[in-house]
Parts: sequence; structure tokens; C-alpha cells
Amino acid sequence: MKIVIAHNSFSFYWPHRLDALSTALCDRGHSVSAIAVGTPHSRLGFIDQEGQQEGNCHWIRLFERETQLVTPKTAYKALWRTLDNLKPDVIVAGPIAFSVGIAALAWSRSRGAGIVIMDNARVEDVSRSALVNFVKRRLHHNVDAMLLPAESHAKRADVLRSECSR
Repeated sequence: MKIVIAHNSFSFYWPHRLDALSTALCDRGHSVSAIAVGTPHSRLGFIDQEGQQEGNCHWIRLFERETQLVTPKTAYKALWRTLDNLKPDVIVAGPIAFSVGIAALAWSRSRGAGIVIMDNARVEDVSRSALVNFVKRRLHHNVDAMLLPAESHAKRADVLRSECSR
């Protein structure tokens, strides 16, 4: 199985985590690629060049500039092209509020791949209008799973699941 992990950028703590994950998955016959749109604002990035291999994980950076300098439309299109080239079976992506998350969701639904969304926003920390919450619920209806950082975030998953039947 081909697994892609896509995010805006990866900071210094990601390589060891994803290397351990990709090693465990590689031992079971799977492959892992990590796609970053650009470099972190903090300059704590670690991907030095396109196609860098870190352990068993294949790292790809789409742009050689800070992520916030890449327009959402440009990031969306570049990620879409990269996913078309890699043809993953499953994508693990950042929140759908960002171009990476929404592009991964759209690509996965159009190609029949699985989609897992990582989200660390808690309902009580982020105030949103009823319209925004409605749209996010409809989008999350198409998500196969959510990866949350802690039990304290479970309320968010419960809110999103309340209107999801998948």
C-alpha cells in the first residue's frame, strides 16, 4: 500500500516520527512518502532537496520557499499533480482549512483513495460561524478518519461525526 503524508511544512521533530512509522510500515510491505508544500516559517525545516530519503520515508518539498509565501491555489495544484504522480492508496493530510487538506480530500474522493485528516483545533479554541461549521461538517462527511492529538480534542471529532454517516 502506498501512503502519503501531506502537510504545509514539516518541522524538526517530524523526521524521527515519520521514519519510525515508515520503517514499521515498510516491514509490512507498505511505502511512505511525505510531501511538504514549503519550508516552515521558523526555518526549522530539514528537507534539503527534492526526493530526499530519510530512513524508509521518501520526502518531497513542492516549493523552496516558506509555506505562507505559496498561494493556496498554487499549493493546491502542485499537490494535486504530485498525488497524480504518486498514486497513493491512502493520504494523511493536515486540516481541510488549509489548501493541503482540502486538495488531499478532493484528490482522494476523485481517485477512490482513503483520506485521514490530522486536526488539532479544539471546538472551544476556535470560534466559527454557523455557516463555516456547516461547510466543515459537509467536507468532513467525506473523510474516512481523523487523527487527533489527545482526548481533549475528542469533542471536535464528536461534533464533526454528528452529521457524518461514513
